[in-house]
Amino acid sequence: MSPALHAHVFPRYADEAEPYCRQPVWLYDRAYRASIPFDEQRDRPLMDKIATHLDVVGRSVVSE
Repeated sequence: MSPALHAHVFPRYADEAEPYCRQPVWLYDRAYRASIPFDEQRDRPLMDKIATHLDVVGRSVVSE
């Protein structure tokens, strides 16, 4: 079996209020986090940037 990486990506924003900007995202009120649901059309550009970056970074990893 090949090793696998599992990760969660939480976007952060330059205008986040203290103390949230330096704390884990799960410290935000659950209702607030749920108020901004995933939207594939809106979020697709970010998803594509992340995928491209991971693809480029992954090429630099040396396999045994």
